[in-house]
Amino acid sequence: MELTLVPLLLPSIQLKFGLSISELAWVFNSYGIAVALGVLFGGWCGDTFDTRKVFGYGVAFFAFGSFLVAISDDLETLIIGRTIQGFGGGIFSPLVPLLLTRASPLKPGRTLIVWGSISGYVAALAPLFYGSLLSEHSWNFAFIFIAIVAAFALMILNGLQATESLAPSARPKAKYSELFRSRNLWLTFIYVFCTYGSITYYLFRLPVWMSDHDVNTAGVGLVLSVMWLTFSGLSTLLRNMV
Repeated sequence: MELTLVPLLLPSIQLKFGLSISELAWVFNSYGIAVALGVLFGGWCGDTFDTRKVFGYGVAFFAFGSFLVAISDDLETLIIGRTIQGFGGGIFSPLVPLLLTRASPLKPGRTLIVWGSISGYVAALAPLFYGSLLSEHSWNFAFIFIAIVAAFALMILNGLQATESLAPSARPKAKYSELFRSRNLWLTFIYVFCTYGSITYYLFRLPVWMSDHDVNTAGVGLVLSVMWLTFSGLSTLLRNMV
């Protein structure tokens, strides 16, 4: 929802704060940069400390950052909020599949497929839903909604009874030199760079361009949803071929 819904809000944010394209790009990309740092930190913490607690801290950061973005009244606060939001998202993101497979040890593959499908449909349909039904609200409403969802997830996490200790056990030291000598790994990096880089550019540029040409929010949401569904469909075909 964060990935595909926020681009829909960019024209309103640009208008609210009177931002140039370069300033708006910082609002958009500060999240992604913080996610990259958070993923490294979250992965290390997940291997070192209790996984559930680390996940909870990540969700809490994400919720707080979303709320800070919603109440921001200047560019600096907006970017700080986006950075906190992204860092929190980066912390909990690598732990999601780990927690899911531990919760369903008998059918981990099925659990991951269900999770991936739900995530994909939410990402694809969020712009269409927001653009069609909630576009009359200000852009702040979307970030408040995201913060509420994150806070609700945190409440569920704290209310669940852990059936086993999720603290990591001793494991051999990872041999990163061997990992980075893998040809398949570098091919994967190239694939991710090309596909994700392209779609991230269009997620940023299309809404702003369409808004400049007087396309309403519902129309922008429809285009973003179709684009994301197309991307997901093609990715599925490529995955099956590989």
